[in-house]
Amino acid sequence: MANTNEIKRDLTSLKLINRFWGHIKRKRRFQIKVLILLMLLSGVFEIISIGSLLPFLSALTNSEKLLENNIGYKFYTIIGISKNDQLVLFLTIFFGLAVIASNSTRLLNIWATGRLTALVGSDLSCKAYQNTLYQQYSYHVKKNSSDLIASLSIQINTTISILQSTLLMISAIIVLGCILITLFLVDWKVALILLSSFSLFYILIRKVFVDKLEKNSREINYITKKQVKSLSEGFGSLKDTLLQNNQDIYVNNFKRRDFPLRILNAQNNLIANSPRYLIEAFGFCLIASIAYFFSGSSSFSGDVIPKLGAIALGIQKLLPTSQIIYSSWAVLKGSRDTFLSVLELLDLETYQIGFYKKNNFLEFENLVFKNVSFKYSTTKDNVIKNLSFLIKKGERIGFIGSTGSGKTTTVDLLMTLLTPTKGSIFIDDRELNKNKDMKLILDWRSKIAHVPQNIFLTDGSISENIAFGIPKNIIDIEKVEKCAKKARISNFIDNLPNR
Repeated sequence: MANTNEIKRDLTSLKLINRFWGHIKRKRRFQIKVLILLMLLSGVFEIISIGSLLPFLSALTNSEKLLENNIGYKFYTIIGISKNDQLVLFLTIFFGLAVIASNSTRLLNIWATGRLTALVGSDLSCKAYQNTLYQQYSYHVKKNSSDLIASLSIQINTTISILQSTLLMISAIIVLGCILITLFLVDWKVALILLSSFSLFYILIRKVFVDKLEKNSREINYITKKQVKSLSEGFGSLKDTLLQNNQDIYVNNFKRRDFPLRILNAQNNLIANSPRYLIEAFGFCLIASIAYFFSGSSSFSGDVIPKLGAIALGIQKLLPTSQIIYSSWAVLKGSRDTFLSVLELLDLETYQIGFYKKNNFLEFENLVFKNVSFKYSTTKDNVIKNLSFLIKKGERIGFIGSTGSGKTTTVDLLMTLLTPTKGSIFIDDRELNKNKDMKLILDWRSKIAHVPQNIFLTDGSISENIAFGIPKNIIDIEKVEKCAKKARISNFIDNLPNR
């Protein structure tokens, strides 16, 4: 039963990765494919570096035998080698160049992975933010803003770490495969022992920690959102907090979430990295055991030393490579729920009309509510029921009622931020929101000036705040000054030191 659940979890992870792949731009997909080719090249250089050690050590111990070999003699003759010292020098240089090429390719691989991850991360962050902003107002009413902020800031970075871990895992698997191929060519029995031993070791480690990682993943996702909520509430009610001197309440709320979150991340980090030290000890003991086996063999001779050296180098390269695969898997498992939260934002469908010049000269005579009812998805009862009224152009109307009677909801419906559950809203004889007529809605919204109950100022100039949403380089300053005079704040602005 446990094995069945593990298989289901792995299949689900593959589906999640496939969903994630669908959100990556075509250009980035091509770059990822090029990166995988670079990973393959890195694997080839690993084969060459390990494979070149064997003839290099053979030349050091018995160069005459290499020169006497028929195939080797023909090759060495072609490149002009006829003496032992020439052969040793050539193989020394070749082995050195192979090691340099192998390590340089690995470094290039790491650099390319980091850069590509940054590019993909930027693409996805912008897409998630765009998807969120282009949702209907009703979506934001249902969603907690702190959850969105957590997903768009902290959790998107975790998702990029997942992508980076996936790419590193692919690279490590390719290199691991190439190293094992080389070791099979050197001595298939030893290679089989290594493959079996390493696989069994990590399977046992995986079985021990998989449930813990998934549990931590759920808790990290939950606590991260609560932590951001604590920050939002503390700063959002700053005036009241200072007046009532209750800062400790918000500090304690933050502390209750911050410490457990750091402990969970520390646990995941320990689970991801602790096997490294165990496998290193295991690997070197394995090298010593193999050396002892060869030394006790009746066929032990000078030919065994090069083979043993190649196997030792192969194991030395296998240790960090296998650890990268495991730690990448641990990151994937430990961040699964965070990954899901970001995927939900990336999966959001948006209706975008593109660039559309609003018609600020939309003409109308009447605004009509006809049997309008509205119910939020989170409530059972209608906030507004069968509301009908007519407002003529030029009239000044006020909505009066107790808290919760539907005043704000009525205004949100009037501004087309919400859509009636039942009934219709008309501008003269044209129905708003009918067939998602975004052009009519945008034209209508261009006629609306909204003064919110809670003042919000962007971190920009006064002119940018007055001309909210208009790019700085196309702001009409004369119009800004005219608006400031109408709002009776021009004198205040003129007296500011940095106006």
